[in-house]
Amino acid sequence: MDSGALDHQVHLRALATALERVCHSNVDLRSASPTVFDAVSVPAMSVHCYLVRMHRYTKFDFVCFHVATWYIHRLCQIDPAYCPTLHNVHRLIVAALLVASKATDDVFHANLFMAQCGGIGVTELNKLEVELCERLQWRLLPTVLDMRELLEAVQYPQASFWDAWRNAPRCQTLVAPADGATAAEPMARLPHAKSVQHSLARLFSPTSGSDGNLEGLSATKAADVKKAGAATAEHEDSRSSNSGSPRSVVLANRTFSLSNLFGLASGW
Repeated sequence: MDSGALDHQVHLRALATALERVCHSNVDLRSASPTVFDAVSVPAMSVHCYLVRMHRYTKFDFVCFHVATWYIHRLCQIDPAYCPTLHNVHRLIVAALLVASKATDDVFHANLFMAQCGGIGVTELNKLEVELCERLQWRLLPTVLDMRELLEAVQYPQASFWDAWRNAPRCQTLVAPADGATAAEPMARLPHAKSVQHSLARLFSPTSGSDGNLEGLSATKAADVKKAGAATAEHEDSRSSNSGSPRSVVLANRTFSLSNLFGLASGW
């Protein structure tokens, strides 16, 4: 392998590392802000393998890979929905490489060939190409300063260049409240599925909304439950002949059908 090819592999690895780092830090915005670059599922091929594949089968100048990365950078500045994620990064790469080769190099490939290399349909690639050019307002030629900033940022993951690539807010450090100030209440959490024991404990609880358990019932409450059970047995014996109507049970001076009771216990 000559020095030029080795240098290309080093640059591909650096680009792939930078893109993968951004993809893993970003959140999936397909449900909130879908774009034509979003895939249904995450492709099995890694970003690095995808870049190596595109480099292996294409003949345009290697600078197109850097220009394509600059296109993605500008898309991120325009709309966070286009920030690279695991679902859209492959389509962003193939579309950006196609446009970069046509805009900056004398050698480029037909859309059908690029679609085969990228693993998507040619009709779909045509849509991605038009979307990319329109979003960039057909400004497709970077300056020397743009390329210099990009090449420096690839070597420094903490560079401010990458701030625009992140679609998720940075985690804020919790700060202790000042004197006299009250701490912010924690965010409400979605209720988890309750066990039968927990559901019955809430059913027997004297106040609505309490989260007691069966072990925490007071002696008085236990006695009430025992009496209610005896009354229930007598009530059931007296109604044993009425098999056509749904059975009910009296618990803690409250009447529930057995189907409703088990419904509460299983899906509280």
